[in-house]
Amino acid sequence: MSMAANRKAAQGFGGCVAYGPPYGIGLPIQPPENRPLVMAHPAAGMHHHASFGLISDGGHPFIHVMVDRGDYSPTGWGVNANESGMATWQRIPDTTQGYTVCRKASLSTPHWQVHITGEAYEKLTNLPPLDVLYVDWLEWMEPHASEPSRAFDNAISTFVHKVREGGLVVLDHKHKAMIAANHPWYGNLNDAFVHLSGGSLLANKGVVEWISPNLYGDYQSHMATVYEVHHGIEGPLALKDWEQAMHAWTWTVMPEVSMSSVAVQAMLDSDTVPRIHPKAMTQQQWMNAWLKHQDEHESGPFLLGPTPPLCAWPPGAYTDYLQWLLDHPSLLLGGFPKKTYTMVGEAFKLHIVHGDLVRLAPALYGRGTVLAVRAPLAQFVTARCP
Repeated sequence: MSMAANRKAAQGFGGCVAYGPPYGIGLPIQPPENRPLVMAHPAAGMHHHASFGLISDGGHPFIHVMVDRGDYSPTGWGVNANESGMATWQRIPDTTQGYTVCRKASLSTPHWQVHITGEAYEKLTNLPPLDVLYVDWLEWMEPHASEPSRAFDNAISTFVHKVREGGLVVLDHKHKAMIAANHPWYGNLNDAFVHLSGGSLLANKGVVEWISPNLYGDYQSHMATVYEVHHGIEGPLALKDWEQAMHAWTWTVMPEVSMSSVAVQAMLDSDTVPRIHPKAMTQQQWMNAWLKHQDEHESGPFLLGPTPPLCAWPPGAYTDYLQWLLDHPSLLLGGFPKKTYTMVGEAFKLHIVHGDLVRLAPALYGRGTVLAVRAPLAQFVTARCP
């Protein structure tokens, strides 16, 4: 037996098979120690289960960002159900910008799947940088690319500044069979390096393959070519503090990050039930509607959809997540400036806070507390802090 047969495969992030060379397991990226991994899959349509499956088995918290012209959030699908008729996804509190956030109720790993409706290039260029850009459709970059705009290198050049140094571009082979004259996106699959305008470079790390469930729960195989992003040794991208730039993902998406370690510890001690979005139907509400529908004297709803999960997190998973936050205190906001007044003759205190109210809402709101907000902000605050 050769030595190669006994050689241990290199271990990257996740469980995909990396054909290399060299052969290994996982993506060629180390997840950030003090924050979630951030992947965006623009123009995914109904195909975002592929990118979700690529990073969901890595065991590290992650933020999964979708941007599309339509609403493809899983809570709106008629296929959002497992074999027992239970919904597989649940909507949880929105981002500070008001974007929909969902999570897969059966997955213990902390994750947030963000759904943004709009033009992908515009939306993503106005958000913090990414660890991983996952693409299977590149037309959203072509209007901003130099000619020939449909070439892979020119298209990626328009957006590579939003992928951190050492990050990845994952090119799904979903449309590889298309006529190259119409969509020459796969012209660099065999190139060891892809030089981009502006001085950035993609290093070809080879092909990966993985299996994950599709929207109907059937397991499906996916393949993609992985490129590692390098921004050189000079210029603004080479000198950029990428971790600082990416920190905003945490507090815009994760409400608990806006709290102090004392508040998170109190949630942990009281075994706090994780919140869902105020417009998300609970299992009890679904059961009440179902019973009403069965009553012959009530018309009831015609279609209820799948039964919502009892909780958006598996047993113990939310507790583990809160402990993870305490183990990484640099994520937490901590204190914030405020002025407190004791009202004469009144049994309450008035706190005046200066800051982003939507961001601070999870830290400000609690039992025995009332938030006074203007009407335009009320919807954002309640969606962020149900």
